[in-house]
Amino acid sequence: MGVEAENKITMLVGEGLFSFDSFQEWVNTAESRYRRTRAAGHNYVAVDAIGRICRIGKHFMRARAEGAFPVRVFKIL
Repeated sequence: MGVEAENKITMLVGEGLFSFDSFQEWVNTAESRYRRTRAAGHNYVAVDAIGRICRIGKHFMRARAEGAFPVRVFKIL
C-alpha cells in the first residue's frame, strides 16, 4: 500500500487551448485563461510534461516539484 501503480496509455485530445510554463504562471493566470477560453467543467484536460493529468492544486505542485512544466491544456474530444 502507499505505492502508486504507474500505467501508461495513449490519449487522443482535441485542440490545444493554452499552457502554463511555470507553477507561478498557473497561480496567476489559470482562472482568467479557463474563463476566457470557456474551458469549463469537464470539457478540457491539463497534462504535465511527463504525461500526468493535472486537475487540482496538488497535481500542479507535484509538477513544480518534479520539473514537469509546461502543463498543457487541451479540449476533450
